[in-house]
Amino acid sequence: MKKVELKTVKVTDSITLDYKEQIVNFLSTPLNPQAGTNYDEMSKVLPVIAKVRDCESPYVLLEDAEHALLAERAKAARFTVNNPEIFAMVDYIIKGETVPAVGVRDAAAQ
Repeated sequence: MKKVELKTVKVTDSITLDYKEQIVNFLSTPLNPQAGTNYDEMSKVLPVIAKVRDCESPYVLLEDAEHALLAERAKAARFTVNNPEIFAMVDYIIKGETVPAVGVRDAAAQ
């Protein structure tokens, strides 16, 4: 399981970078924008979009497969500028923060 913070970072006095908004944008954009999307792609991303949009916490917990989907899209995202705050956000999203699964017991301890 991965934890991704949904923070807002100040880029300039007038520009902020909203991680939650950017994550939804990454997931909403088809992997191949010229070709568009299809049923299979939508069936994978729409539940994750809903999970992020509905999240009221300062971070979202993603299953490993959900995080892999987000990381793939963050890597594929295109930007119009090379910016350290954007790079830091994408790098952070790709890496995520591993959190232990709740309620999982060590089989060796049994």
